[in-house]
Amino acid sequence: MKFLIALFLLTSVSFLNAQDSIYTSIEFGIRSKKYTGFYWENGITAEFYSAKILGKLPLHSGFNLTTSSLGTAFNSNAISMTNFDIFLAYYFRKNKKLKPTTRLNLGYVHTNLGDYFEKQNFKNNSIVVGLEVGMSYQLPYQFRLMATGGMNLFTVNNKHNLGSSVYPVFGQISLIYAVKQIYQ
Repeated sequence: MKFLIALFLLTSVSFLNAQDSIYTSIEFGIRSKKYTGFYWENGITAEFYSAKILGKLPLHSGFNLTTSSLGTAFNSNAISMTNFDIFLAYYFRKNKKLKPTTRLNLGYVHTNLGDYFEKQNFKNNSIVVGLEVGMSYQLPYQFRLMATGGMNLFTVNNKHNLGSSVYPVFGQISLIYAVKQIYQ
């Protein structure tokens, strides 16, 4: 009987140790975005992941806020444009330093087109849906470098639209710091 109790305790402890640890990560960083043939935008990015919330679904969520006021439109007469989007991201090869990634973005864009264009009834805001692919590389000291490219998909239904300032193809680079990483 003592043997069976010892065997039961030993297998129970080994099963407990065999379970996956619960991992949570909160990351913040800076981002530079460039529309092909158009403006530079700079801003911030944040990313969150919790196995406790999403279970085995390995999706990261977060937001980006970029503006040309901190890029090409800084101290110039370029169009001031602000992008805010939320995203879901998936990282392949999660235990490697170099990870391919893909993202789905849903956001909002606002531009300050100026008096002339506003009198012409140009739209100055739009909802934007975008797809991104790229690579993430884990650096020392909880830093991560990410380079992605993507395409905005949006509806253009007449000649007076935001398409004149929101180009569909973009590239971006981000430097991200893991503020908090918890292994339980």
